[in-house]
Amino acid sequence: MQSSAHNTHRTVSINDSGKSDSLQNSARRITLLCDQYCVGDAERICAAAKSNAPVDIQALRDSGHVEKASGTASAEFDIVFDPPVKDDKGSYASYVEEGASKMAAEPDLRPAILAGKD
Repeated sequence: MQSSAHNTHRTVSINDSGKSDSLQNSARRITLLCDQYCVGDAERICAAAKSNAPVDIQALRDSGHVEKASGTASAEFDIVFDPPVKDDKGSYASYVEEGASKMAAEPDLRPAILAGKD
């Protein structure tokens, strides 16, 4: 599930074009360290969100994982909950997080993100 209202971004961009080999190597090392730092944060938030997820929806808990954001070279990661569905109605993760007309919200990701900001 992705919702721009709940995204937390830590982005570091390094442009190493036109620099010496030494600076390019330094920039690559810094980018790698940023990736490691950001994925560590994302993994901690994902683990907290999984523990916050309703116990009766085991498939939702089991589906939580971290993915490198597609189409970006910067250290951006997505926390994804995508449990398998048995019909064509799509994932129910957003309904659990945000609620629906006949179902109260049981947020798991939002509290984990807010706790991770401390």
